[in-house]
Amino acid sequence: MSTYGSSGALLAPCAEGMICNRCNRELPLRIAEAGEHAAVWQCVECGIPFPAICIPDRLPALGDRVALDDRHFDTSYLPPISTDTRAEIVRMAAHESDGYAPEKRRSRRVAVALLAAGVELDEQFYPISPTFQMMVVNVSAGGLGMVNMGRITAPFIACKLRSSYRAEPIQVIVRVVRQRELRSPYIEIGGEFVVRLGSVAK
Repeated sequence: MSTYGSSGALLAPCAEGMICNRCNRELPLRIAEAGEHAAVWQCVECGIPFPAICIPDRLPALGDRVALDDRHFDTSYLPPISTDTRAEIVRMAAHESDGYAPEKRRSRRVAVALLAAGVELDEQFYPISPTFQMMVVNVSAGGLGMVNMGRITAPFIACKLRSSYRAEPIQVIVRVVRQRELRSPYIEIGGEFVVRLGSVAK
């Protein structure tokens, strides 16, 4: 069976996923079966969005070929995080990091102050929450330190952010490994990198 994406691109199933017939590349996705809820993914090569189910086991090898569609990261309806609030979040995170010796990553953390859009994902990497805004306050080779208003209840987060040295946004999926309160309602979240979507890490 084949299916059409929202813009009419034909997608063909293959043994381990699906093929985008526009660019003939295997994708780490499959067509949704009856009763399943599909997220909207995008083939990075040709820019075609379509509803599909992620295949988690295939995503690490083929994650550079797909990205979650921008509709999953739409924050236009949310009030912006003010400059003062950003500065306060960064200050709190830096203070807590300095005084919390047991939390150490295997690689060196670099302090940053980046706005990010996030969405909670279930075990199959399906979005299960409204989009939210958060701050990325540190980054290392192994993961991200984030600050959000409220706790995360899902095992994974998809994040979209712009780094200080790249013009185009970056999408990553992180596993939630730690949460602790900085000061109500702000929660510091430790995330371990699972996969980078849509591009190869540089």
